[in-house]
Amino acid sequence: MERIVSQRADSAVLPIILLCFASTAAHAEDAAPGFQHRIYEGLPTSMTQSSRSHLNDVTKASLSVATMRPFYIIVQHSRRWTPGNTLTIAFNGGTDDLYAKIEGAASPWTQSNAANLKFSFKDNSGQYRHWSASDQNYAADIRIGFINQGDYAGNWSAVGTDSRDSTVEGGAPNQGSMNFGGFDQQLPVDWAGTVLHEFGHALGFEHEHQSPSGGCDFRLDDDPGYVKTTDAEGWYTTDSKGRRPGLYTYLGGKANYWPKDRVDANLKAFSSAATRNYLLGPFDKLSIMKYYFEPAMFEKGLNSSCYTGTENETLSAQDLIGVQKAYPRDPAAAQRITTEQTEALRALINVPFVPDTLKSGLNQRLNVIMMRED
Repeated sequence: MERIVSQRADSAVLPIILLCFASTAAHAEDAAPGFQHRIYEGLPTSMTQSSRSHLNDVTKASLSVATMRPFYIIVQHSRRWTPGNTLTIAFNGGTDDLYAKIEGAASPWTQSNAANLKFSFKDNSGQYRHWSASDQNYAADIRIGFINQGDYAGNWSAVGTDSRDSTVEGGAPNQGSMNFGGFDQQLPVDWAGTVLHEFGHALGFEHEHQSPSGGCDFRLDDDPGYVKTTDAEGWYTTDSKGRRPGLYTYLGGKANYWPKDRVDANLKAFSSAATRNYLLGPFDKLSIMKYYFEPAMFEKGLNSSCYTGTENETLSAQDLIGVQKAYPRDPAAAQRITTEQTEALRALINVPFVPDTLKSGLNQRLNVIMMRED
């Protein structure tokens, strides 16, 4: 999934993909007004399609299940971990020094005033865990890679327990569930915010800017009469009359090459109907789970309800409230969440028309809960 953080040109050589974008500030004057050149983070297309298919099936099945309790940011029962448990993490590639940096950057999610969960990066012998593409059993709940080429390049993470569901791409033992493209070559300037955002996805949180209550007014279409124009580097920019490309055009060109459906998947709000069984709450434009967007990306520019003057690089006050509600420390509240989660999964599994593939995946998620409860 995605987040946008500005890449400052502090180093002579930087990976092309950052958390959600790399900004080539040295050439910002060539970009469309308000647009620095950016490469946005995003799930590989095949993972997005697989995840969306799963959610569509869950949504259909959930229409036969009582509405789930709402709060804060979009989280769904079938993708939530069990409060009080430990999530294991393994790596493919990189070094112990890099692993230690990632471990430290992810830690705010599980500090004393945050989630009632623990991250475990090391095995019983004190060594960092590793996974490989030949694994038949899970080396860890969250499996991190550093792919920097092809469809699986960039920075992204499976959402919540998708990473332990083999029926969803990215959820099998031999597949990465999280990626930091090129981090094993050189760390981008804003790498810590990238890690924090991706681990938010791993905890089950979607993008805050896609909350139905956010009202993010993205300027998706070109200014009327816009003539496709590129700068010397091939990026879409304003035309000779100052008309701007919309996000469909801008993100469809260098170097994102996103088709329209991928733009929609990463930017458009979830519909109220599709999210009636999600956990929702007040929109928080300061959330670590919201992209940074420049004024020119909104219809209302600086006056957009989604605009923030700076990038979100730390957990907001509402992030902490939300993750505490998702993973409460109070034993009674934690047990209530676990009971609701278990009952919801069982109810979905028992819906008569649930496809066998979905039933298998939901059973895998339920088994993870039951295994850790024993």
